[in-house]
Amino acid sequence: MKFVKLKGLLYLCCLCLMSVTASAQEVTNKSHVDTLSLKERLTFRTNMVDWTMLVPNIGVEFDIRKENWNRWTVGLNFRGNWQTSHTFKPGLVYNIRGVRAEFRNYWRTRQVGEQYPAHTGKIDRLFSCRRTTVKRPGVVWYRGAYVSYNDFSIKLTQKGYQGQAYTFGFTYGMTKPLYVFNNGSSLDLELGISAGISYARYDEYRHDRESNCYPVTKTGDPKVVLPPTVSDLRVGFVYRIGKYPLAKKYHWRYDVDEVYRELQQAIADSLDNVRRDNKLIDSLTNDARNTFWHVYDSVYTIKKHESDSLNAVKMKQDALDKQKQAEAKERERKAKADAKAAEKQAKTAAKDSIKAGNDSVAVEPQTPVDSIATESAPGDGGSVEEETESDSTTPTTPTEQKSAPTEPTSPTSQEEPDSPSQEQTENENTNAADKEEEGKEAGDEA
Repeated sequence: MKFVKLKGLLYLCCLCLMSVTASAQEVTNKSHVDTLSLKERLTFRTNMVDWTMLVPNIGVEFDIRKENWNRWTVGLNFRGNWQTSHTFKPGLVYNIRGVRAEFRNYWRTRQVGEQYPAHTGKIDRLFSCRRTTVKRPGVVWYRGAYVSYNDFSIKLTQKGYQGQAYTFGFTYGMTKPLYVFNNGSSLDLELGISAGISYARYDEYRHDRESNCYPVTKTGDPKVVLPPTVSDLRVGFVYRIGKYPLAKKYHWRYDVDEVYRELQQAIADSLDNVRRDNKLIDSLTNDARNTFWHVYDSVYTIKKHESDSLNAVKMKQDALDKQKQAEAKERERKAKADAKAAEKQAKTAAKDSIKAGNDSVAVEPQTPVDSIATESAPGDGGSVEEETESDSTTPTTPTEQKSAPTEPTSPTSQEEPDSPSQEQTENENTNAADKEEEGKEAGDEA
């Protein structure tokens, strides 16, 4: 009954430890300072002392909180080497199997100074973490409590002991970083010791070589084993998963907060520097842009003014050239019109003279030759005046000049029948010339 009660108590302790872990996980949601992932909170360990005694063992440890300033952990260790088969019963026996639950607190030594003065009380000095000189800053120390259950059969002398034991006690030790792998995981060295009080029930036996058996010599009752004994010696290795080695874990929260504040301040300073640089760059860019556009507008205005001036001068010159061309065309047109008018007038005068000549030729045969001679005599002043007036009013044409010498010869001249055909020919020539001129005028107008 007592063993049943002790087993129930052990199970209750395990449940309490697991509940503490669960409650701690709920509390961690309230903090958001450099949190750890699930695998970064897991740690695996093994004890080389048990391996030396041919007892396989493995342990797992889990951080209660997920912040990097967490220093509390819970763990379970398992070991077992029970009744291995032998042809003959050996004289030395070391069979053990058990489970162990631990609750640890990790801490680092602090330098004594103005911020951390040395403790003066005896109890404080006994458990103090403050040192005058910190010799091993990379070493992490731990202390804690444990509870374990073991089935054992141990015979190292003539007497052997076998039974069950429940042990309660304290553990103390240190962990030192050894190596960091490429994937971020790390390997640490662990040294420690555990001691406590055991509540055990065991029997005594001996080795009988002749019968090849272990006869029981004494049966014991459950009892508390006094004085406290060492239950565990550890020289082992610790393997940490993830990219968070021992050097980053188990720091004092004040130090972690200080580092966190410095990091946040550094980030804020860097952001301020970036903002300041961006503002400076923006201001320089705006100044350069404004200067460029100012110069560009000035140059553009000057160039545009020059271009407008050149265009205005060119337009004026073009207007003058067009005006001159128009005036020249107008003068040429007037000259052509005057020439045509003069030519037309000349042709009209020629027609009139031809008509007048023809009329005079038609009248002359009726006038006597004597009268003509009398009228043209030098002594007659009136006839001379009439000739002078006729000469001044009527222009002399080539036809008249040709016909003049023949006028005095005889009134019946042989050219008389031909006069109508000559007049018709001259009229045709005149009409042809008029048509040609009209065609030229139409071409000029076009």
